[in-house]
Parts: sequence; C-alpha cells; structure tokens
Amino acid sequence: MAVEPFPRQPRQPKAWHNPLAGRSKTFQLSLMPPRILVIPTLVLAATGALPAQLYLSEPVKSLKADFTSEQTLFEFPYTNRSGVALKITDISVGCGCLRPEVTSKTLQPGETGKLRFTFDHATREGEQEVKATVTTDDGKPAQELTAKVDIPTWVDVSPKLLFWSDPEKPTTIISEIRINTPEARKIKAVKAATPGFKVELEEIEAGRRYRVKATPEGKTPHLLSEVSITMEPALPATKQVRMFLRVM
Repeated sequence: MAVEPFPRQPRQPKAWHNPLAGRSKTFQLSLMPPRILVIPTLVLAATGALPAQLYLSEPVKSLKADFTSEQTLFEFPYTNRSGVALKITDISVGCGCLRPEVTSKTLQPGETGKLRFTFDHATREGEQEVKATVTTDDGKPAQELTAKVDIPTWVDVSPKLLFWSDPEKPTTIISEIRINTPEARKIKAVKAATPGFKVELEEIEAGRRYRVKATPEGKTPHLLSEVSITMEPALPATKQVRMFLRVM
C-alpha cells in the first residue's frame, strides 16, 4: 500500500516586528533628536540712578552786587516731578552768611516755586561763592546749590603789606590806592600808628588815585605798624581800608 507523504503546510511569510510596538509615546519621543527650548529674556541696560524728584533747573546762580548793597537775594527755581507730596527735610549752608528762608517745606505733586537765600556780604568784596545742600524725603542724595556774587571793591590798595626783609637797608616802598566808588573820595591824610616809619601821601588823580610812600626811619628790626587812612567822605565801617608796614 502506498504511503502518502505528509502534507506540507504552505510557507507563511515572516511577519515584520516593529521594535517600537507596544512602547509608550514617551519612549518614542526619546528617540527623536533633542529639542532646544529657548526662553526669551529681558535685558535691562544700566542707566544710573534715577533722577531726583525735586528738579532744580538752575543749581548755580551768579549775580553782581552794587556798591550800596550789603545783601544779595538768590532764588533757585524748583519743580516737584514726583506724583506724590515731597518734603524738604533739611537745608544746610556752608557759611552763616547764607540764610535760607525755609529749612523744611512740603511740595505738592507738580508744584513749582523758588528756594530763596539771602547772602550777607557787608564786610566782603570781590568774587565770593557759598554752597548749600537740599535734602528731601524721597531717599535721593542731597542736591547742591551754589551762590556766586561779585561784590564791588570800594577801595583798592596794592600792595596792602609793605615789608623790608633787611633792616639795614631802609629803602622807600610805594603802595597805590585807587578809589572805585561812584562818588570821588579825597584822601586827607595817612599816618603810621607806630613810630619808626615815615609815610608820605601823593595825589595822582584827585578823588580817584593816590600813592603812599613808606620808609623806615632807622635800622630797628621787628617793627610792625598799621597805616591809618583818612578820607572825605568817610567810608562805612564795613569798608575801611587797611595797610600795614613791617620790618623783618
């Protein structure tokens, strides 16, 4: 009897195996190229300290006094640029000759005005400068104000000190006096307060220019004297002229 061969099963094609099958999406994403997350940032440029809320438009004032004035008024404009009330907590001056009208004050938002100072300069002459500082409650550094005034010189004396370094050589030294006041002033006399000097007066221009000649009368060392100058009309007490003589 013939034996039938074992029937062959048709060959099935081999199924392709997906290695990602059954895995989570997280794992699948992990196989992808990494992404770079860019977070935008805000860069602030340093611009220095914020400006003071009390704005002083003219922190330096220069004025010229006249011959008859013993005081000069300074006015410094201000503006409160903040949106709230601002208080001036302190005003300090560099000299007792500069007097502020107020030492504390509350300024409303947007308020404008002037800080006033009186400069007393009765005994001064020439170019003078005094400073003041203003402090507010906004936490900002104190601000500086400068008051400059040019005060007329009533009488110029050059030089004011005549001196002799060698008492063995008592030469004559000359000083010139110039009258600058609006009205002319005649020098009537000059005199050394201490004996030992010869002092002579010479008129160059009546009421305006004079020359003083001083000479030690001996060879005595260590002499010191003030020269009194008599004028007509007389000068105010605060404008008196002084001249000195000295032998070393």
